[in-house]
Amino acid sequence: MSNPEQIVRFKDAELRESYVAALLETDPSKLQEKISRFETAIFERLQRASNNGHDGELQNLHDAVHALRKLQVDKLNYPPWKSK
Repeated sequence: MSNPEQIVRFKDAELRESYVAALLETDPSKLQEKISRFETAIFERLQRASNNGHDGELQNLHDAVHALRKLQVDKLNYPPWKSK
């Protein structure tokens, strides 16, 4: 199980719940589905935020995308992003 310090604190309940579900999932057969739900929650929130454009919301989504990528790399063995 993951260390509590690794859990990113999201203001949006749907983001938070889907992230924690993916982070704490230990069954490999369910992991891809949980990560996909988190990814969907990010992009749905991004669509809503594009109409409002608050800096705090955009930072929250930025953090969510980085948390998603970390889950993909750490748990699904995606290749890491290369820095430019």
